[in-house]
Amino acid sequence: MVINVRCLVIVLLMMIFTGCGMQPQSDNKPNDTYSVVDDYGNVLRFDSKPKKIYAGTLSIEELLVDLVAADRFAAISEDALDGNTSLIKKKAEHVKKVVPTYIGVEAILAMQPDLVIVQENHNKAFIDALKDTGLKVMVTKVPTNLDMVQKRIALIARAVGEEERGKQIINDMDKKLAVVQSKVGKIPDGCFWQ
Repeated sequence: MVINVRCLVIVLLMMIFTGCGMQPQSDNKPNDTYSVVDDYGNVLRFDSKPKKIYAGTLSIEELLVDLVAADRFAAISEDALDGNTSLIKKKAEHVKKVVPTYIGVEAILAMQPDLVIVQENHNKAFIDALKDTGLKVMVTKVPTNLDMVQKRIALIARAVGEEERGKQIINDMDKKLAVVQSKVGKIPDGCFWQ
């Protein structure tokens, strides 16, 4: 009986120290993959977070600088560095590559971005040409109300693999809007039209 207990203890210790023959997991887990459906039903699949992102407009760049580090931009537009039109000049200065505001498909392809985000108001032929090159192209609608703005933040945050950061931006926005509403809600009706 004592021998059986010793054997059992030895077997248990061997299982603990050898991990029952299990292999250590690598950093490249298959469950790191994710997919995103853009505003036009295009499905984009990612094996990991995009590391070289190109945004087709200043409004998308303004969101991206709060979602990702500067080294994850493939480039930033000259408009982002213009203090007269940009709200992100200081943050945009940290992006190494600066390109003209309007560049062609060839220039974008030369940057080798792993994600291109464009708005629906880009020329359809331009968007189709980007897709034809094999680049991952996400097309977003131009937001016209608060709900669309928040959906856009969530969509882009998911695409760049920063969902939690996107939720934080939306939460911060909601808090600021609540403060404004608390002040504006106290103003009597008709006060502005007298």
